[in-house]
Amino acid sequence: MTLQKYVRQLRPIQESFIPVEDKIQKIKLSEAAFADLFKRNNHALFLKKIKSGELVGSDGTKFAKLSSSDELVMLWPKIKDEDSELKPKVQKLIQQRFGAMGKIPKAENGFSPPSSGKPSGEDWEALIVCATRKTSNDSSWNSGSEWQRIERFWTDYEVPAMKLGAEFANVYGTDMEQWGSKGDMTTAPRWKGKNKTPKTDIMSGRKHKISLKKSGGSQLMSAGKDETISTFEAAMETFSKSNNKKIFQVIDEIENKMGKMTEKGTITDLEKRIASGKKLSDKDTKSAAELSVLNTNTDELNASTDELNASLNNIFQSLDFKSHFCFEAATGNVKFEPTPDAAANVIVTFKDSGKIENTLKLNSPDSAGKTIAKGNSFFVSFKTGGGASKPFLALRSRKLAKKDILEEKSFKDIIFEELEAEGVVLTEQHMQLDEFSLFQKIKGRASVVAKNVASKIQKVYNSIIKRLKEAFNFIKSLGSRMLSALLKFLGFVPQVKVSGGGAFPL
Repeated sequence: MTLQKYVRQLRPIQESFIPVEDKIQKIKLSEAAFADLFKRNNHALFLKKIKSGELVGSDGTKFAKLSSSDELVMLWPKIKDEDSELKPKVQKLIQQRFGAMGKIPKAENGFSPPSSGKPSGEDWEALIVCATRKTSNDSSWNSGSEWQRIERFWTDYEVPAMKLGAEFANVYGTDMEQWGSKGDMTTAPRWKGKNKTPKTDIMSGRKHKISLKKSGGSQLMSAGKDETISTFEAAMETFSKSNNKKIFQVIDEIENKMGKMTEKGTITDLEKRIASGKKLSDKDTKSAAELSVLNTNTDELNASTDELNASLNNIFQSLDFKSHFCFEAATGNVKFEPTPDAAANVIVTFKDSGKIENTLKLNSPDSAGKTIAKGNSFFVSFKTGGGASKPFLALRSRKLAKKDILEEKSFKDIIFEELEAEGVVLTEQHMQLDEFSLFQKIKGRASVVAKNVASKIQKVYNSIIKRLKEAFNFIKSLGSRMLSALLKFLGFVPQVKVSGGGAFPL
């Protein structure tokens, strides 16, 4: 077998291992190449070349000419743009005649790109604004900042721009202004994300605030961890306002689970003495208290934390919460509270062939938010803060009345305060444990010690449970800040992953 023959046999096997992403990219490139046949004079040029035998292949040789009776030759004048209903049939015929669009090079065949280059997203905003004005015979359509931006594109893109202009004028009117190029807008002080570009790309009559997206391209939210977390926090606010009963239910569930946390540590000699009922010295009592926060059963600790995660997932993995996240990502309502004109109220996706593809009125999380959420993947997980650092919320001091409760302490703070109040000394190793580990130990030993001595640990446990109830009741009173407060109190740090998809990708 010759080397050349071996390579030819090997090629199909090699191609079967091409990554899915690469195959998808090839399909996208073929789609783009097909669309190019309807730009400038390429449509007529393609027909001329296939009839004359002048169409050049990617290997440099010319394809055989097609007769006037060939089905492709007869159909081609009838397909006016890339969105024609004849498209699937014509694409199949091209594949049969020439192999694939990828085998028809653009440059060699004179299917040149526009002399002005390709318009950016902001350029398309300006093109549509100018075209919309022109449809209403506005004499100023070719003046102003929008025209200055896209004058160089007009020759190459007038046809698709005017198609879009007519559609936009029919739905949104002709009083349009480009907003996408206005620069940074003022965001809410609590917003962590650095991107300040308005969600509104085109303003129409101060009524329609249009977020314009090119089909298969633009996303609804800018990338970046801070932007994602800010959107997540905004979703917690809006979800809390309209779903307080659901949140109350989850808080009660968490409180109940925390009260039932147990542990089965190894029984030491000291524990046996406690269980036997023998009177303990002061020294032994102190040792018992310290022992109560010493032993750890890691599996049970993890199981307890997993239970809390499961309760939180009842909210954060629900379609309802995801809808609030997607609604904020699309509108920017919370993000642009100081500059509401920068927040969008409708999404329009378009094709650069000159056609509106999808429109979505951003009316509410339950409607528009849910539509977007169903097309996107969204996952939230949690990790505990850990270490000696304090999370954020809860009670100011164990000595304050309910009316004096302020957001300065966390679950971890409560545990350390109660241990300190009863004189329980922790080692450096214990100080580094997370709050759930400490609480699990306290809970696991309290029942044993309580039967035999006036246990300091039992007092600590009882005090913690009492303050937990107060803390959870306080969290329930926080309205739009309930979910955020709950996570901060527990020391849970959200991890958010977003994967865009559907008609309106994040």
